[in-house]
Amino acid sequence: MPATYNTDGAEDPDLYAQLMTERYGPLRLILAERNRPAPPRQARANLTPDPRAAEHRHQLLEALNNRPQPDPEPAA
Repeated sequence: MPATYNTDGAEDPDLYAQLMTERYGPLRLILAERNRPAPPRQARANLTPDPRAAEHRHQLLEALNNRPQPDPEPAA
């Protein structure tokens, strides 16, 4: 792709390029965004769920419920 917007077939190529730059910004920024690397993705989904997930959830809930709670402040 050339370093300018495609002005082929435009009645006034300079005006067309100016309008496109005003509307969408400089072409180099658009190309940089298009060519930006994508964030890393997980290669494979976790196809086998944790067989002990229920046990771990129960342990977590027990630990949360056994945590000391601060005394509520009396209403003034």
